[in-house]
Amino acid sequence: MAVKRMLNAFLICLVMVMAQYGVASADNYRTIENSSPQEVVDGMMTKAGRGLANATTGWLELPKQIYTTSKEDGIAKGILVVP
Repeated sequence: MAVKRMLNAFLICLVMVMAQYGVASADNYRTIENSSPQEVVDGMMTKAGRGLANATTGWLELPKQIYTTSKEDGIAKGILVVP
């Protein structure tokens, strides 16, 4: 019981520290309001490129996951359970 309380306290402290880091580093992110037009266009092109890559190769994800699950957990689970 005491171990569980200590673990909960540790996790709460860890979350608080991570939240503080997230707030402190929030100024580093670029938004449309503080970006140049070229940076906005570059971001749009990057996103369009990722979308195109996902649309053309996304169908490969299913056989890949079946293969990976089969290697880790056995053929039966790989064929029957798709993550």
